Amino acid sequence: MDREREIYHRLLGRYGPQHWWPAETPFEVIVGALLMHQTAWRNVAEAIRNLKAAGLLDVRALASASIPVIRKHVKVAGLYRTKPTRLRDFCLHLLARSGGDLREYFDRPLEAVRDDLLSQAGVGPETADSILLYAGGHAVFL
Repeated sequence: MDREREIYHRLLGRYGPQHWWPAETPFEVIVGALLMHQTAWRNVAEAIRNLKAAGLLDVRALASASIPVIRKHVKVAGLYRTKPTRLRDFCLHLLARSGGDLREYFDRPLEAVRDDLLSQAGVGPETADSILLYAGGHAVFL
C-alpha cells in the first residue's frame, strides 16, 4: 500500500486536485454520496438542489428536520422511505461525534474515520471511501 500512496502523491503533486466530485462543500459531497445508492447522478443532483433551495443542506438543519420534510426534497433520488432517515441519522451522528465540524470529524486516523463511516446505516465500502476522498481529503483508492 505504501507504493500506491507514493504514486498517488506523485500524481497529486503533478496534476493537483481534480475536483472530480461535483460539490461546493464537503458536506454536499457526503449528502451526495448517501443519496447516490441505486440511482442516477442527475436524480441526486436534483435532490441536492431541492435541499439547498429549502435551506436544508446543512448538518444542523438536516438533523433537526422531520423525516417527511426531508423525504419531500430527496424523493427524486429514490428509496424515499430509507434515504431520508439515513441522511438525518448520519447528521445526528456527525453532531454527536464532532459537533457537526467536518474538519474535526475527518482529522483522525484514516482507519478510525473509515470504521466510523462504515458503522452508519447505508454506508458501504465504496460510499465510505468516496466520502473519505472527496469530503475528507484522505488518500484512498476507490
